[in-house]
Amino acid sequence: GSIIGLVKADLHGDDDDDLVALSAEREIIVCTNRGRVGFRVDRFHLSTPTKPRHIGLGDYDGDGRIDFLVSGGEAKPELSIYLADVSGMPNERITFDLSAMPTNTVVEGLVCTDCDDDGRADLALLLVPPTGEAWIDFYKQGKGKPARIHLPVSLQCSAVPTLPIHLTATDFDGDQNPELIVHTSRDWRKSTMVNLVLKNRTARRVGTQQLLTGTPGTQGIVPKISCVGGRPAVGNPNFTLVVADTPARAQTALVMSTRLEHRRFCGVEIYVFPFYSFGMTTIGTGMRGGSALANLAIPPYRELADYRFYFQWLVVDPGAQNPLGLSSTKALEVRLMSK
Repeated sequence: GSIIGLVKADLHGDDDDDLVALSAEREIIVCTNRGRVGFRVDRFHLSTPTKPRHIGLGDYDGDGRIDFLVSGGEAKPELSIYLADVSGMPNERITFDLSAMPTNTVVEGLVCTDCDDDGRADLALLLVPPTGEAWIDFYKQGKGKPARIHLPVSLQCSAVPTLPIHLTATDFDGDQNPELIVHTSRDWRKSTMVNLVLKNRTARRVGTQQLLTGTPGTQGIVPKISCVGGRPAVGNPNFTLVVADTPARAQTALVMSTRLEHRRFCGVEIYVFPFYSFGMTTIGTGMRGGSALANLAIPPYRELADYRFYFQWLVVDPGAQNPLGLSSTKALEVRLMSK
């Protein structure tokens, strides 16, 4: 069947871009990159009742897997979000409520990415009515009502329109915050393209922040992760990560990665899948008086500035209410700073 949308993303975390196509026959076609072997093709039939129009990708639910967003609709616009399963394929469908939109409004583009640097994906929809002013609705995670961005009068729909036809997000100015880019056709008969860049003025978040939730251990207490030894600045030899509120003399491991990915194993919340980890034994006394330190001297390479790393402590805890006997801290995001 005919392809009406094509996007790419690393769906499986193997550093190879995969292709995802949307067909007019209401199918998502996932082409998994297998290197020299080629692509493995899987097809997923959409459960949405209306004709699809656009496809987007992004980690909508924050579980570390890339989800699939499909817009469509006829009299009213529709948006369906297909959450990825453990294999990276589209599975559970969530319907995003757009019932309040004016009749015959069309979703001409969609973006799912972290626009405001809070560690959670946001959703931006390019909405085009049959006449009048096009706009972008920006949905921030946890906020019900969207912020509305009205596009310039020059992009209004008219007899000879400058039509907004697509929406993408990319770091246009190199500040590591994505800009929204409205792709338009000034004259579809001549295929003249005009791009409108909407500047992202979010201040870059540097330093550390705790994310998500941990796994409780003895007495229902979640161990705490923190840092000491100064800011996470390039060249700081004293930067140290701490775990506290653990049993004394317990085995513990610090895991580190450059990506945040949520998985739940036998009741244990794990967010960091390591490319590096090391173990140690906590010191202290009692069932909640244990702690451990891990010094992570930051190399003096300025190229490391703005890099993000994620850390989590796992603790062997006989009081943990799960089959593995483990408790875990929250995840800690560390974005390195320049000196």
